[in-house]
Amino acid sequence: MSTMFEKGDVMQYKKVSAREKYCFGIGAIGKDAICNMVGVFLMVYFTDTLYLAPAFVGVLFFVARIWDAVNDPMMGMIADRTHNRFGRYRSYYLWVPVVLTFAAFMVFLAPKGLSTPQKVAYIAVFYIIYGMAYTALTMPTVAAVPANTKNDKERNTVVTLACGVMSLAFCFVSTFTTKLTAITNGSYSPWILTEQLRLSHF
Repeated sequence: MSTMFEKGDVMQYKKVSAREKYCFGIGAIGKDAICNMVGVFLMVYFTDTLYLAPAFVGVLFFVARIWDAVNDPMMGMIADRTHNRFGRYRSYYLWVPVVLTFAAFMVFLAPKGLSTPQKVAYIAVFYIIYGMAYTALTMPTVAAVPANTKNDKERNTVVTLACGVMSLAFCFVSTFTTKLTAITNGSYSPWILTEQLRLSHF
């Protein structure tokens, strides 16, 4: 992205290219589409398809949010202290999407032949893993913007474009998921893989 150089006594910044801006926005489609699918449909899936008690689902979501409050700053510190040949944040784009795809796939994959306690344990484990993987991808993505450009206008442009793409992903998932799942006999999982492959590509 942009780099800093001096011109007289005034600090100048090279502009972020249009390609970099669009790649940053488009690269988040898979992550944000999955987030919206989980946010909109997961509770209904748990209660109406897996027949889990609504009280358990509510407690699970509450515990996951508490863990997020602890996990988010921890992940931010880990990302800031990462130093390898891929750079500070890029390495997380290489392997975290695989974990996120797997966990999101598994929470929407109805386990057969499990007792209710086993089903509860299964869902709890993979939902927590999903949340941690989402954090591990989101924190470096957010931190990459100010790390790559110090120009406020450039940062605003990058973030605005990313938010616009994110909104389109949310609208698509909210509008068409129920129609698309009819093709796969009610399963959400193939669409999770499709959206995450978009993220992995960028």
